[in-house]
Amino acid sequence: MLPANRSLHSFVRNQRILLLAMLWIAAGLPGSRCLAQVPAAVGETISVDQLRPGMQGYAYTIFAGDQVEKFDLEVIGVMPNFLGPKQSIILVQLKGPKVEHTGVVAGMSGSPVYIDGKLAGAISLKLGVFTKEPIAGVTPIADVLAGGGISQGSAAVNSPQGTASNRLASNLAGQFSGLAGVQGGAELHSIETPLVFSGVHPATIQRFSSQLDGMGFVAAQGGTVPARPDDAQLAPGDMAGMVLVQGDLSINSACTVTAVQGDRVFLCGHPFLNLGDVQLPMARSRVLTTLSSEMASTKIVNAGGPIGTITGDHLTAVTGKLGPAPAMIPMELTTKSALGEKTIRAQIVNHPKLTPLLVALTAFNGLTQNIVYGEGTTLKLNAEIKLKGHAAVQIENTFAPGDVLNPDGMSVALSVMSVFTRLFTNQFEALQVEGASVLRD
Repeated sequence: MLPANRSLHSFVRNQRILLLAMLWIAAGLPGSRCLAQVPAAVGETISVDQLRPGMQGYAYTIFAGDQVEKFDLEVIGVMPNFLGPKQSIILVQLKGPKVEHTGVVAGMSGSPVYIDGKLAGAISLKLGVFTKEPIAGVTPIADVLAGGGISQGSAAVNSPQGTASNRLASNLAGQFSGLAGVQGGAELHSIETPLVFSGVHPATIQRFSSQLDGMGFVAAQGGTVPARPDDAQLAPGDMAGMVLVQGDLSINSACTVTAVQGDRVFLCGHPFLNLGDVQLPMARSRVLTTLSSEMASTKIVNAGGPIGTITGDHLTAVTGKLGPAPAMIPMELTTKSALGEKTIRAQIVNHPKLTPLLVALTAFNGLTQNIVYGEGTTLKLNAEIKLKGHAAVQIENTFAPGDVLNPDGMSVALSVMSVFTRLFTNQFEALQVEGASVLRD
């Protein structure tokens, strides 16, 4: 049982808000468009040792709507061992009116690159900030496919030591440029992954920005669109990503598809969070438009229907499998007061590194962003979390209005987050949460 917060202030009004939330684990949850001539399968590939400066190629991505568009590029060179042992990067310059206007765009990562008509890799890195030329780094296709466990000739990866060392890749470019005295951020780094928020107020995103900023995301407002029969008909250049939260509010990542091989999908060309082998829902993403910015151009995206499972999140690719999506944690938050009652329903991914933060963000947004909530109220928390094979965890706490600028609802959200974190990170066993009920009075 958590201790009560007794630091009540004399100005606390005789007003109370009743909040009722219930979380539980489900046992199991079960058009035509104009396309560029994109190869449907992986097809023939080209290795980095066959590339030479000045070679011409092209790539595919979506700038708006469902139109997969082709743009040109030129090989600048190959950078051997750039991210780690035997981890080369292909440096290219993008060409064409659109890419020269937008530069390298957040959400473009994964765009398939073809040289001499052969698949060379996935756009995954960008060079510098405020750059005048759209220069990008390309993850070789051998590494993209190896990240998904598929050998493609010389694409086979035989050294687990190399893979382990590459886990440091996200920080190496910045460290190298710092040691070399490079000024102005002229280093290659992963293209930001749009984290698309729908039904989430900007104030909520700001409150959790410190946790989100360190993950390589760029927060983007978006929407959700109904599932379509062709959602799972992916082609290179389309967009898809992970579903983190869905329902009355949603949070989704968005990357470009590099290749589709049978029911296997290869995305991004770089990791999402380098989570390794995972079981997370995968959904289609629909592009509204591309926002051009001198600092960080990004795609404006709506989340589409579920299409399968993200199965891998590794250094050189995010991989998925088309088909049914894994179960999520249903969450229901009901807020009651003299002003009325409002219920928010959502589903959250079940992952030890993601669930606590997402539960807190969802609870805070659902609590504070509705008309029945008001600051300066006393909030009482009573909760029960059911665990398989163990007695239920009981939580009780009382939160008085604070005398700082943080919203009163943040204390409630962080309290729930703390308990979920301790459950998921205990050193004794991997717990299975069977359900939880939360009463906030």
